[in-house]
Amino acid sequence: MITINGFLEKEDNYKILMFNYLNYLPTHRASIFDIKESLDLSTFLLNKTYKNLKADIRYYELDDYFDITIENKTISLIKFTDITSGFLVAKYINNSNKYKYLKHCILEDISTTEQFAEKEFLSVTKSYYIRQSIDSYFSDKNISISSDLKLTGSEKDIRYFLYQFHYIYFTGMKYPFENKYRTFLDSFLEDMSPILGDNFTETQRIKLGYFLGFTFLRLKNGHPVKDKVNKKLVESNLSSDIYSYLIKFYRKHVDISTYEYFYEAQLMLIFLYIIDFPIDEGALASLDKTYFDFAEVRNLNFDLVNSVEECFHHDIKKSIPDKLKDEITKIHFKFLYFNHFYFPFYDHRRIQETEESFPDYSRIVNASIANFYKRKSKYSLEMLKNLLFYDFFYAFVSHLPLSVLDRPVHVCVDFSYGTNYNTHIKRKVDSYDYLNLVVDDTLCDETDLYLTDINILNVKCRRLVWTNPPLQDDWQNFVSIVSAIKNNLR
Repeated sequence: MITINGFLEKEDNYKILMFNYLNYLPTHRASIFDIKESLDLSTFLLNKTYKNLKADIRYYELDDYFDITIENKTISLIKFTDITSGFLVAKYINNSNKYKYLKHCILEDISTTEQFAEKEFLSVTKSYYIRQSIDSYFSDKNISISSDLKLTGSEKDIRYFLYQFHYIYFTGMKYPFENKYRTFLDSFLEDMSPILGDNFTETQRIKLGYFLGFTFLRLKNGHPVKDKVNKKLVESNLSSDIYSYLIKFYRKHVDISTYEYFYEAQLMLIFLYIIDFPIDEGALASLDKTYFDFAEVRNLNFDLVNSVEECFHHDIKKSIPDKLKDEITKIHFKFLYFNHFYFPFYDHRRIQETEESFPDYSRIVNASIANFYKRKSKYSLEMLKNLLFYDFFYAFVSHLPLSVLDRPVHVCVDFSYGTNYNTHIKRKVDSYDYLNLVVDDTLCDETDLYLTDINILNVKCRRLVWTNPPLQDDWQNFVSIVSAIKNNLR
């Protein structure tokens, strides 16, 4: 069975699969036969899933946002807003027995599975099955649950998991630990403003709030970051501005050792860095090399550039903007430092569509992911693609002009409908800036594609004839032809 989230109950998973399947379709509707085939559901299970999903929309009072109907053997998702399945996922996870068990482990308010069974009115047998399911989920994540129901393992990975899981599934909804973090967030922003300023975006504030909430929840329960102490490094950095401010903030809220304050401050510094808050390079350079070694990041960066050069048969080392180098470093740092967990934020089909629409950038991205896989094979290639594809994609699209990699494709726009029509088509061609195009008014030796409504036979380049104003399918065909031309030019 396809699984959306390991903490969803099986029947809730089916409901989210049905919602997402319909939501993805342009018409938001599909035949019962197609849904059964695509989701591998029996007739009985499909009907049950449909009825339960419709009932949940009413129960959770979401019918102002969307509804689901069935008519003539066709199921339709009717949307009144752009809301996604996220609202339902948050409700389902919060009410699932696996998440309730995890929540007790986070709060450390019970110490045995028998107590969990009694609290949640479940049989002991079922409760132990839930425990086994969670143990299996954490088996490859440097996290485990102790005999007295506490999260143990790598502290930084525990905190990052708790932050990432709750940020992805509960942002915008009522957050299960909301009351526990608001005070810490407000205090942090006030205490750190002299050195960090007040330039946090709203999303950064939300991320920071989640991370701070779980940080102090863990510290309150006696779980500071534990590392082999480098006393010389700690003592040399205690007087630096950023560390002194961070440690002063932590001292207000928790009583731990001097060295633990330092490593807590260091973890927060790293978190600020990966959520794109501008951190001074000097502060990053001060990170304990026993805690994290930047040499591995530099090696990955070097191999990534070589991979891209092999893809395009072009030396780009001197052409890469500094900002792109910074972004690649951040991506590699984040995925080397933290143990990552697969939360299917992006649908496989979305990635496929991106690859078709942005073929050149996608080639760079996939080469970068393959490079990472060769060095860090603890993740499967498929999982790495889901984790890394859009991180790399947006970094390259934002900071790497395709002109660095390839010569542009020259497109001559020449329609018989007149100047205004040609201007309209040229503007549309120009909008495909990610394809690295140059628009020409007349045919020349460099022209690669002649866009026209006239069948001229003696044109030496590729022709694309549109006798009618182009529709979306025509523009998709245009992109495909340009991509084929670019491949031939290499």
